[in-house]
Amino acid sequence: PCHSTCATCIGPSNSDCLSCKSGQSDPQYFLDGFCYQSCPENSYISDVNEKICMFCDSSCLTCSGDSASSCESCKTTETLLLWFWASTKTCYEICPIGSYPSGASSFICLTCHESCLGCDGAGEQGCVSCDASRPNYDFFHTNLKKCVSDCPTGTFLSKPNQCTDCHSTCFTCEGILE
Repeated sequence: PCHSTCATCIGPSNSDCLSCKSGQSDPQYFLDGFCYQSCPENSYISDVNEKICMFCDSSCLTCSGDSASSCESCKTTETLLLWFWASTKTCYEICPIGSYPSGASSFICLTCHESCLGCDGAGEQGCVSCDASRPNYDFFHTNLKKCVSDCPTGTFLSKPNQCTDCHSTCFTCEGILE
């Protein structure tokens, strides 16, 4: 005989199910030989009609599918801290370019301002580099920490696509700070 949660089975244990009983009070979702009231953590519903659960990608704590880009939250252990970026629904060891860490307790990567290629904080003043492919964001202003369309008066082009303030005694300048 099968365990009380199984409809069909290969043995008497609750881990021997091949399918689950369906009913109001019975566990209904099947995953890896067991029957559950709902898909357990680290799994998702792969077949709604058959009520079959599948495991998430190994980086996900919760997910909506089996790929690494289907995470809804990330696994975190004493030895592995993963950051979740909702834009890509992916878990990372460090927040990737285009995002920045929200804070150590939440382990969420937040999306940079649209003008930034890379950033270390929110808004256009959080930029550390600019997305030159976007109109009006060609140059990174090192003092303002934001992307601008042109190096303004009082700055000079110090590196490709980077504006740096002139020496404090100068109104305009070219070249290096001295």
